[in-house]
Amino acid sequence: MQVPCDKKGTFDIDIKIFEGMISFTDDVCGTLSTVNPLSDADPDVQLYVYYGADVDAGTNTKTTWKSMEITGPERPPVVKDRRVLMQDDFDFRKDLYQPMWSMDETTGISDQVCGSVSGNALHFGNSGKRTAVTKPVDASKGARLEFSLKFGGSSIQCGKFMNGDEGVEVQYSIDQGVSWNKIVRYTSKQFPNFSKEFTTVNNIVVDDQVFSEALTHATLFRWTSITQNNRPCCGHWALDNVRIVSLETQGDNVVDDIFKMKNETAWEYPVGKPSDQCSISLDKRMLEFKGQCKHMSPTIRSKRPLNGAAGVVIESEIKKDWKCANHVLAVSNQPEVIFKKGAQKLMVKMGWDCNRKYIQTPTGMIQTACGEEGVYKILIREEDGFIHFEDSVSFWR
Repeated sequence: MQVPCDKKGTFDIDIKIFEGMISFTDDVCGTLSTVNPLSDADPDVQLYVYYGADVDAGTNTKTTWKSMEITGPERPPVVKDRRVLMQDDFDFRKDLYQPMWSMDETTGISDQVCGSVSGNALHFGNSGKRTAVTKPVDASKGARLEFSLKFGGSSIQCGKFMNGDEGVEVQYSIDQGVSWNKIVRYTSKQFPNFSKEFTTVNNIVVDDQVFSEALTHATLFRWTSITQNNRPCCGHWALDNVRIVSLETQGDNVVDDIFKMKNETAWEYPVGKPSDQCSISLDKRMLEFKGQCKHMSPTIRSKRPLNGAAGVVIESEIKKDWKCANHVLAVSNQPEVIFKKGAQKLMVKMGWDCNRKYIQTPTGMIQTACGEEGVYKILIREEDGFIHFEDSVSFWR
């Protein structure tokens, strides 16, 4: 792939290498993009950077490099604590992190027009409605909302509110956004400091004492202009460092394993036979189930029994790198169980099978389409007579 480029001078070059693509951009001749052939065999392959002069250019040419900067991958906001239901600082690729938001209903732009706490902020200066709507979050245990908010007025580009009763309202919805309920309202008249600088708000609590109706497994939260007839000239505002934290009290940690080596304190491993056509191995800090299991699949079982009446939470991360990867997690009240095809007595299975995600009980199955490949972050809760099966792609009950 090539394009004409015979100009001379200083070129600012930007090369980006992602899992599936390579893009080659400069400020003179534009951008070229192509499929990344180096990731075909192994997406996690290590890469080395070389630079110099093209041997085809002849012996009388001179190639000068003025500077070089190499950075690692741009990483999304990392949520290490399951009690953090969502968070975004609007700096991932200089944009909002889309998995945290309902994009069809969010109208803000990540920039620095109204300033920011650091990096970028989510700025609202468009015509019409100005809203930021989160993805559905599990607020069933209560939630605390944290964010920084600034009103316009600091510059011509960040226009101020023209009416003291204008401002921003924080709301929640429990019916997928059909109706909204007010949590708190901030007006420019009541909160004049919001026009001077970003103000941190971390005292909004949703629990069984206030806004108890919001305690669902799929609650939406949104920030919205009080008026919906907005003009680009005025009434701008910006959000930064948004975070929603569950009020759940975290239980004792029973197992914590990154699969660096065998952990025989936590797990009961199967004993393989020479005739087995499938196996379990630890490779590249991952636990892998390999081969074709024709009759009964090998399983790894937790050694310590758990109190189902008190509730159990399972967090995991899997790599689903082909369409029919068949990862399965299961819970049972039996100490000795071998996976078999279909429903099994006294066992609930949760997993993926080609283009579907399912929960298989002894009496039936519920399922949904789920064919995306990649890394899944999984959260399973067994509590209050229900099993909730959530991942980074979908959530259902």
